[in-house]
Amino acid sequence: MWRLFFVIMLFPIGSKAQKFSADEAKEDIDVLYHKMQQVHPGLFRYQSSEAYQETYLEIKTSITDSISEADLFLTISPLIYQIKDLHTGFSHPKKWRKKHPFKLPFIMAEVEGKNLIQYNAAADTTFLRGLELLEIDGKSIESVKDLLKTNIGTDNGNEAAKQLYATKTLYAYYPKFFELKDSVDLLVRNLEKDSVMNYRLATVTTKQMGAVLARRYPEKIRKNLSYTMIDSTLSLAKIDVTSFEFKGSPFDLFQTKFKRKFKQHIKQAQKDSVEHLVLDLRSNGGGYIPNISKVMKYVASEPYKLIDTMAFNRSAYFKIFSPAKGITPLIAPLFFNKKDSIYRYRATGKPAKKKPSKLAYKGKLYVFMDAASYSATTFTISLLDDMDRATFIGTIPGGANWGSHAGSWYVAKLPNSKIRVRIPEYRIVHARANKPNESFFIQPDISVEYTLEDFDKNIDSYERVLIEKLRAD
Repeated sequence: MWRLFFVIMLFPIGSKAQKFSADEAKEDIDVLYHKMQQVHPGLFRYQSSEAYQETYLEIKTSITDSISEADLFLTISPLIYQIKDLHTGFSHPKKWRKKHPFKLPFIMAEVEGKNLIQYNAAADTTFLRGLELLEIDGKSIESVKDLLKTNIGTDNGNEAAKQLYATKTLYAYYPKFFELKDSVDLLVRNLEKDSVMNYRLATVTTKQMGAVLARRYPEKIRKNLSYTMIDSTLSLAKIDVTSFEFKGSPFDLFQTKFKRKFKQHIKQAQKDSVEHLVLDLRSNGGGYIPNISKVMKYVASEPYKLIDTMAFNRSAYFKIFSPAKGITPLIAPLFFNKKDSIYRYRATGKPAKKKPSKLAYKGKLYVFMDAASYSATTFTISLLDDMDRATFIGTIPGGANWGSHAGSWYVAKLPNSKIRVRIPEYRIVHARANKPNESFFIQPDISVEYTLEDFDKNIDSYERVLIEKLRAD
């Protein structure tokens, strides 16, 4: 806990914000701790109950005076990140977010150990791509990233995911833990001139940022479920899947458009006689689980099933299946028909019965993945790995090979601060019949490193590495 209090003293936040008495803060901590125990299906998968209780007591006893909402937010963070589950999260209350709408006006990339400005969303166009970021409002970028990495609860403490999120999504994570006003002071280095300079930039809202980036970098926007011929001479094409969410309309409840688009691209790949097909799953955070099967149907090489086991805490029964949901609480036991002392669960135990389509792509398959490939994406990667169907290119994904805590979420609002805590309701175990005991994270067959040369020349490192491999073969 000493590290937490050192951080709060070093980077005080929100001193003029609303304050809560010690008793109010402790009540919020009690509610958070007990909700986690009641609902979370994997609370002690990566930690012991004793360690979690110790953290809870240390945090609670440390509060002896009134505390601001921002400081309370940081103080309770260990009760979230110590679970080591990226599906478990928390956010400031709606009222707070309305008063603090600003984001940092840039997206950053770490390249060969340097934190470089990759995309500029600021009004000041002299804030150039390639500048090395050194400080934000007087705080070194490394100290900022260290705090963010500490407060991101990735699956089993996935360090690659912590590093990527603290860098690539710095613009969004920073204002969650540091006070960000309508402008920000930055210290940067121009690498070409080896000179240091200061910038004061206006901060932006999420909407403003999206509009500016779309206007300035249209060629860098990845369109979900798009098809591209990367290199016709190598017969190399790519289907970009940036999300497992894709609705044709608000009434497309089962996301049938996802299947239509993916099937359309598979047909196009067949028409183009594509010999090497890439599924680009980089930075795909997941989405609608049934869409996994809509992908697997057209790329699988053998029959498959998705889920081995799905379970939830028995103590969370009426949180998940509330009486307000009609007959759901009565019929849920018919689906979750097994139980032990902790869980009610469903174990399929049956052979794989989902078969690849007759249209399924049978050529060589490659998967681009990074540490932000998560949830339904990791699920898909895991199934492909189990059947040795693809060559994996990049880094380890963000999610665990065995499965995840996901499906749906219970949102607890803490009584005084109104901080919202997002708690997964289910434990979902991937169906891995061939390799049930493989490594915790899927390992890449071909590793990729983003180089300064790639950055300077605007080269896609993943495509470069794959093209080099195919040409060498």
